Amino acid sequence: SDTPDSATDVFGYHCAYYSISPHTWGLQDDGDFTAGTMCCGCGGGQACSDTPDSATDVFGYHCLYYSKNPHMCGWADDDDFTAGTMCCACGGGEVASPSTAVIIASVLAGCLLIIGVVGTLAWRARSHK
Repeated sequence: SDTPDSATDVFGYHCAYYSISPHTWGLQDDGDFTAGTMCCGCGGGQACSDTPDSATDVFGYHCLYYSKNPHMCGWADDDDFTAGTMCCACGGGEVASPSTAVIIASVLAGCLLIIGVVGTLAWRARSHK
């Protein structure tokens, strides 16, 4: 999902704008808003899944509809469907937490990078004696 929902660019646009106009990302960033890291439409945000998949709005549309039409978020909510809390494109959904395997892989990659740098520095020091 896009993060954080309250931040806006210099013209007051939220990430939903960049879902329909991704070609403009980065041109309107400001002190509290960076589209490239905060908005899913620009390759940023957090991994998200829509919830629940079976619920639909008053017209029978699922969250997939809103991923292509984020400007429609909230217009057709009903008793069992609220786009703003259920659909990633509307700022809702469930943010996935990284799995233990991903965390371990990240830590190991960082350690290998450090070992590689230290090894390279040691090799350079030995070769310049």
